[in-house]
Amino acid sequence: VKLPSPQKVPATGVLEYRHLKVKAPVTEDMWCDAVVIKPGNLKVLHHCIIRSRHKGGEDDGSGQGEWLQGWAPGATAGRFPKDTGRLLARNATLDIELHYTTMGSEQVDETEIGFYKLPAQPKMKLRNRGAYNLDFAIEPGVAEAETSALVPFSKETILYAMAPHMHLRG
Repeated sequence: VKLPSPQKVPATGVLEYRHLKVKAPVTEDMWCDAVVIKPGNLKVLHHCIIRSRHKGGEDDGSGQGEWLQGWAPGATAGRFPKDTGRLLARNATLDIELHYTTMGSEQVDETEIGFYKLPAQPKMKLRNRGAYNLDFAIEPGVAEAETSALVPFSKETILYAMAPHMHLRG
């Protein structure tokens, strides 16, 4: 899947996240054992997150749909864990979240997304969960500051990965 149009990134400024809506490229429900994001311009792409929204589908807490895959510098592409997969539903709309950082000259990005099909529904649906605490402030000059966030689980869960993420101030 290509972006609907090349994304122009200005030379300077702080940019809002972009949310591009694209129709899923499938005519029937498809289980994926990988979703690969191929960044188009590593100079300016800070992250890309692909979510899927469809009737009866879940939401990852973003309001944009169910998480399929994310990419940030340093991420490597790979298959999902054995016996797991993610659903790409027919008639789904993909939300492609793009976050760019400027670098002093105008740039263009043409990121692409690939979907790898499983032959059948896997034993387990792979889900992403996020622990967020957006309601805190660190006062200037404070040498150490702590905050926390919790995510409850209502049933036995296998944790395959953790990906803490902070920006420059972290």
